[in-house]
Amino acid sequence: MRRDTEPLLPRTTIALLSVVAFVSVDCTLSGTGTRPQASFDTVGCPPEVAVVAAGPISCGYVTVPEDRSQPNDRTVRIFVFRIAPTGAPTGPPVLYVGSEIGSSFDYTNVNDVAQTLPEHELIAIELRGTGHSEPDLSCPEVDAVSGRARAVPIDDARMREAFLSAVASCRARLVAEGVDPSTSDISSMGADLLDVASVLGLADWEVLSKGSTSRVVLEAMRSDPPGLRGVVLYNPEFPDTDPFVQAFDSTRASLAHLATMCDADPRCRRLSPALEADVQRATERLQANPVTVRVAGSPVLMDGAAFLRSVRWRLTSTFGDQPADLPATITSVAHGRALVQTLT
Repeated sequence: MRRDTEPLLPRTTIALLSVVAFVSVDCTLSGTGTRPQASFDTVGCPPEVAVVAAGPISCGYVTVPEDRSQPNDRTVRIFVFRIAPTGAPTGPPVLYVGSEIGSSFDYTNVNDVAQTLPEHELIAIELRGTGHSEPDLSCPEVDAVSGRARAVPIDDARMREAFLSAVASCRARLVAEGVDPSTSDISSMGADLLDVASVLGLADWEVLSKGSTSRVVLEAMRSDPPGLRGVVLYNPEFPDTDPFVQAFDSTRASLAHLATMCDADPRCRRLSPALEADVQRATERLQANPVTVRVAGSPVLMDGAAFLRSVRWRLTSTFGDQPADLPATITSVAHGRALVQTLT
């Protein structure tokens, strides 16, 4: 279990946290030719960004073509904000592209990242379509049904139909507004990253990503961009891999690690002597007899699939060496009687 914020490693180093691997990059792929003209405009920082850090923060937009094969057509604006180092800089700026593709920044978390890099300027980039970047590709149509989804099983046919209908409605609205959703792909986002570094005039720079945004960084690396000195990929995803298939293996490995840590603690070992078996038992028990709990006042159906998702979330959001109460919760769900009280 690692903390959610990790310092960058030395220059020219590629660090893969939570995954040990070597990355081979074909530096002759697309992106080495002349890039369409990008521009930068300084703007006032939105209130939720301006209060992120005690030190100076500046904000702006990098304007790039929506479709680089049509450089004189529509444009999109990539929102960036820069957090100054707290001391004299001793290393190059760090471009941070966030955690999951399609998700907006947790601005408080961005400040936590900046605090782990006190001698680097942190330049946070909201990928196209997310956060304050324009156009906004969020889907309120999907948000409207997401709350109801928690109250039904994951395989509920009516909810699946409602979800697909909401996605179709969102896409139709965006197209009617003139947006081409097909341009918000990994290739375009990787090119956006290179344009940000170029238009900001960064002679040397490093990149930090968490989760699926690693795909954007790896795409940008294909062109062997000048000035790139180091990359940290935390919990990365790689091209030509299926994250849903990998999720099974990673969940099993994380639970095995949790069980090992529990066995090393006498009290935990006494309360949860068969943790991995208890996960299976708890999942099967809730799948056979789901219960409804209330989270923030809303009903949530807790069946086996929802329980396993909850366990995965607890494992990925753990900041210490061990989630102290998770083994006890798993064992209680597997063998206890007061399921609703345990899960609430």
